[in-house]
Amino acid sequence: MKTVNTSLANTSSSINNNNNNSKTTSAPVFLKYFSGTIAGTVSTLLTQPFDVIKTNQIKLAGAFSSGTATVPIDNQRLDMLKTATNIYKDQGIKGLYRGTVPTFWRVLPGAFIYYNLLNYGKQFILKAKQLRALSSSVNPIGLTSNSSSNKTTIALANLRLTPTESFITAASTRGFTTIVLCPITVVKTRFEYSAVEIKTSFLSTLVDIYKKEGIKGLFSGLNATIMRDASNAGLNFLIYNQTRYFLTNTFYKGKEHEMETNIIITLPSGATGGVLSSLLTHPFDMIRTRQQLQSSSYKGIFDAIRTITKEEGLKTLFRGISARLVKRAFASGITWSILSLLSEI
Repeated sequence: MKTVNTSLANTSSSINNNNNNSKTTSAPVFLKYFSGTIAGTVSTLLTQPFDVIKTNQIKLAGAFSSGTATVPIDNQRLDMLKTATNIYKDQGIKGLYRGTVPTFWRVLPGAFIYYNLLNYGKQFILKAKQLRALSSSVNPIGLTSNSSSNKTTIALANLRLTPTESFITAASTRGFTTIVLCPITVVKTRFEYSAVEIKTSFLSTLVDIYKKEGIKGLFSGLNATIMRDASNAGLNFLIYNQTRYFLTNTFYKGKEHEMETNIIITLPSGATGGVLSSLLTHPFDMIRTRQQLQSSSYKGIFDAIRTITKEEGLKTLFRGISARLVKRAFASGITWSILSLLSEI
């Protein structure tokens, strides 16, 4: 049995070496640590307008106020294009990039913390798997054949995360990051809302919220934000990994591990993960946005769900979803593709 395990370890090592050799020019070490920050910055620049559109669609009233005139609520339930048009007419292209500064304040440290922790978590799990396979005196899955295909299958399993491992690793690291950066998220949300013209700087707004609303104001919507971010990150990473594993297993037999980090695999896999995870977690995002714009309106997540569905209908929990899905498809595809080029995630 030890011979089988040693053979499997050699197969894993061979697959890893082939993957490393396929990248003739590896990224500098510092880029690996800042790959998440770079990916987050690029995706933010390209997709921030969709966040602004979504925030304005979610807000209950006054989303398109101009001066003292406010468009009636019934006329505010506009689609993504009409919402963008209204913002552009009222404020120009600048209006579609509201909240970009606080977004960068959140993305720069947030992406650095999240993706580095995610990478450490992933590498820890994979190393533990490989060590367990080496030290085990029992054939991992009761194999009676030493065929090359069987060895490769088991070796790939030791180089890949299971769905459960993917979800827990991403959800836990994202949850921690969300708690640390919640005050910045609150400021970002308020900047994005076009009915309120915030003329102070990011730091001044942060201090102003603290003075008027206390520490509670800076952490308004925290529970909904954690539920949105942790579940979204867990599902995103899970779906992203399973999609690229499926694509490489189906179309690139013999080059599975090598092709997992190729942009033709990571781009559609990332987009798929972004869309499906956002679709499933959007109600939490809707509630989080409302709570951070109207911090005293709801007593908690369940009160928000009950109040919103009672007063505005169940469909309201999915307001702004079109803009969010478009944003997450592009952002997730771009982010995972950049990460795959610069780091080992």
